[in-house]
Amino acid sequence: MSFLSSIRTDYFVFHARRLLMMASIVVFYGFVSVLPQEIAFRAYVSWRMDAFNLPYLPALLVSAALFGWVHIIFGTWVSVVLAAVAGLSFYRTYRKYKSLAAVWLEHSLIGVSVFALGLENYFYLGPTSPAIAATCGAAT
Repeated sequence: MSFLSSIRTDYFVFHARRLLMMASIVVFYGFVSVLPQEIAFRAYVSWRMDAFNLPYLPALLVSAALFGWVHIIFGTWVSVVLAAVAGLSFYRTYRKYKSLAAVWLEHSLIGVSVFALGLENYFYLGPTSPAIAATCGAAT
């Protein structure tokens, strides 16, 4: 198998192949996944770092590193690195606007974009039960 034949060519087609799955992501992702992450990684972690009087830059780096690291559950360093980079922006937004809603919206839009661009293999493990798979129209 040559290198060129191993390159994935189905980017930008996730939404066309699985319309019901994409609609479910758009509707539920922000509430089921993003909101708990933002409560944990922006509200709680920021509050804890404030208690230790960490300056902005170390707090930014710690927050981004923690956010990136939890994405190791997806089994690839690509997930960790991309999430850590996004974590830099999320922390900055949270600190700048002092708003969980602002960072929730940013995270939701970026997350939906990841799925729309066909990068879901780095951030999604698939349905966890046959019932969920049937609802989403996904193969298990």
